[in-house]
Amino acid sequence: MASTLRRAQSEFPEDQWSNETSVDPKLRRVDLGLRRDQFSSKRPSLGRRASRAVVRFLITFCLGVAAAFAWQSYGDAAKEMIARFAEWQGCDPESVGADTTYGNGEFLQWLMERDITPYIHTRENGPRKKSLLYGPERFTYLPESNSYLCPAGQQLNYGGHNARNRTHVYIGTRKRCGGCAQKTQCTRSPLKYLAIHVQEPARQRARDLVNTPAFVQAQRQRKKVEALFAELKNQIGLRRLRLRRLKFVREQFFLAAAAQNIKRLVRFLSQGPRPPLAVSN
Repeated sequence: MASTLRRAQSEFPEDQWSNETSVDPKLRRVDLGLRRDQFSSKRPSLGRRASRAVVRFLITFCLGVAAAFAWQSYGDAAKEMIARFAEWQGCDPESVGADTTYGNGEFLQWLMERDITPYIHTRENGPRKKSLLYGPERFTYLPESNSYLCPAGQQLNYGGHNARNRTHVYIGTRKRCGGCAQKTQCTRSPLKYLAIHVQEPARQRARDLVNTPAFVQAQRQRKKVEALFAELKNQIGLRRLRLRRLKFVREQFFLAAAAQNIKRLVRFLSQGPRPPLAVSN
């Protein structure tokens, strides 16, 4: 009987006795590929994540270097303009008004050495602007010991020079800061870390001038000059230069300034004569 079953089984194809259905191999490969794509993880590989992190770091580093060179170039251009003015007039200007871009410590120190009054807002970092803690202006400098005195009367000793941030560091102690009643208003760390810019006297001099009437008048006069440059950029189209080389750039700027002066002259002549003022006896 066993031989009969074997003989009968051999009469049918082997595909009919197998549990798997007959599928075209090409279609099966496509189906398996779809399943792998469907259930594969969308998270990038470790190498790709590392390369993206390196690219982000390089972009951030390049932007920081470009910003530093831009601020330095602004200061150098302003120094050159002041030098040309001093050569033309025979003396340095009494005051200078500018925006916050020129409010770095190096340029303010350069102005203070020449006894030029800076009507300029100082450049502050973001955390210092938004922080509710005590700023460097609340601390008193002690020149005899090269230290600072905090509002609570505790001394902060000199801790060294930070060349990267161009600051001098003054540090308190855990013993002095731990039991201080004003610690919540001074620092969130176990001890106070005070960073003072190397040109802090020049920066503080500029801060003291901000709330004076002369500063308000200087900023009002500066807006009249800034309005002319805004007109050149937005209305006359001098936002981007069309030519290279300094002499061609100078010619293009002179042509734009001539067009601006003609425009102002037409506006002035179209006003007509003004009525005479009434004189009371």
